[in-house]
Amino acid sequence: MQMSEQQVHAWSMDANQYVADEDEITYSCRVSGSLLLEEIVISCGIEGVYAILNAAKQRLDESQQQRVKGFAEWWRMREATVFAVSYVSEQLLEVEVSGLSGVNLGNLLEQTFTEDMAAVGACRALSQLLPDTNRGIPQPHILALFSSLTELLKQASDETMHLVLETLQAAVRAGHESALSIEHVISPIILNMWALHVSDPFLSIDELDVLEAIKYAPRCAHPLVARVLPYVGPFLKKPQQQPDGLVAGSLDLLTMLLKNAPTDVVKAIYEVCFDPVVRTVLQSDDHGEMQNATQCLAALVSGGKQQLLTWGGDPGYTMRCLLDVASRLLDPDLENWSLFEDDDDGCDDDLLSAADPLNEINLANYLANFFREFSKGDRPLFDHLCQFDTSSEESCTNGGESVIVPSIQEI
Repeated sequence: MQMSEQQVHAWSMDANQYVADEDEITYSCRVSGSLLLEEIVISCGIEGVYAILNAAKQRLDESQQQRVKGFAEWWRMREATVFAVSYVSEQLLEVEVSGLSGVNLGNLLEQTFTEDMAAVGACRALSQLLPDTNRGIPQPHILALFSSLTELLKQASDETMHLVLETLQAAVRAGHESALSIEHVISPIILNMWALHVSDPFLSIDELDVLEAIKYAPRCAHPLVARVLPYVGPFLKKPQQQPDGLVAGSLDLLTMLLKNAPTDVVKAIYEVCFDPVVRTVLQSDDHGEMQNATQCLAALVSGGKQQLLTWGGDPGYTMRCLLDVASRLLDPDLENWSLFEDDDDGCDDDLLSAADPLNEINLANYLANFFREFSKGDRPLFDHLCQFDTSSEESCTNGGESVIVPSIQEI
């Protein structure tokens, strides 16, 4: 399963060709070898798994010996071993969990977390193997891997960047507690890359996935949000000065951070972004910006609940802003470019709704339910706001223009 001389030459000259060739489902010795390993596991069961584990350890040891002796191609055996193990990692880890194996797969992984991890081939194998590693990797090794991956990001092309980002995402998830110690290094790099690639749906999604993995790592959500808000806040406050896609992308990033976030994180995002998000819903004629703004606002309201009305210091102001939003979403003129009709790429609305129930227009309906629940929870304040609302028909903010909005009772 080692790379042939021809493959080494071709892939060394062009890493993109490596990615393309490995993605193709075509006959090769490497593919045949992985299929043979799968068959060994199926046919021989536990004994086959033991044989693969012991063979992997032996080959990694041989590779290390070659390296010490100065062999130029010592890495080929290691790359082939990790590549092979990744194909049967699920079965190998099941044996490890049972405690019956004398060889620890985690130890095999640790042998690969060295300075040679800048190899694209190792990224491909690790991107498959790391998601199956359900236990933490020792901190020195995971930090070495993070260091190598961040260096590789700086020289990756578009095709290889997808692979490095995929591996980085898997490493963050496998690193668990270690992610906190590298968040301050990785997050700024990924944010800068995301801003550069925001108009590229494939790379920007990969970069958002890495940030989401960091968000869910232990104790990383708060420092990540504190880093993101000063970064995207200016984009939203001066949307006309931003490149195409950056405002919509920023809103998408905020929505990701808001999902399943603790209340203090939701409040921090509200304090910086509530006004710009509302303004985007009220003023933008860009389909992507308005759709992402409604989703972001829905996530804010869902996460903040009734407390959101008091965060700005003036519940009446916040209420009027939400009424303005409901007014525009209920505007019949918007039916000509419905936020929730099928997109040109054929994306099915039902699939979007299944992924995020707030994606249908139903932010207006959601706000109506929000007001009803608020009236039940704090009737005196609700009645006070109703009196304040009926005394004025003007919007809280819409670029200085007056907007006729429905009353709370009408909603």
